[in-house]
Amino acid sequence: MDKSEFKPLVATVKKASGDSVTPALGGYTAEKAEAPPQSPAEGVGIPAAAVTLFIAFGSPVAMACRS
Repeated sequence: MDKSEFKPLVATVKKASGDSVTPALGGYTAEKAEAPPQSPAEGVGIPAAAVTLFIAFGSPVAMACRS
């Protein structure tokens, strides 16, 4: 099931919540349908963290063991 096909189901479940009833969806597709898209900052931050760890620990092997 595609994320765009799943969003209406998420909206229906959210609308049905209330009056002491809380329906829920689970699974990978439900998690991805509600997750915000990845920002460009994450694309820059992850490599920057890898470089910082490489400098701090001196080698890729040590960097992988410490994190």
